[in-house]
Amino acid sequence: MGTYAYVNPIVAVIVGYLLGGESIGPRTIIGTLLVLASILVITITPKKNVRSISELPARTSLETEN
Repeated sequence: MGTYAYVNPIVAVIVGYLLGGESIGPRTIIGTLLVLASILVITITPKKNVRSISELPARTSLETEN
């Protein structure tokens, strides 16, 4: 859901190519592939469970003395 900001420029390049007569060079293709690969990594990488500070165990007095 948060990757739409990365997809919008790719759609704009395609629309510019199809409707605006813009050229697509090797740098554009490589950049597009990098963006698509990063979106893939973002979406398939499992999320880590991050605990908030309130969920951490409280320190005992023995731990704070050392």
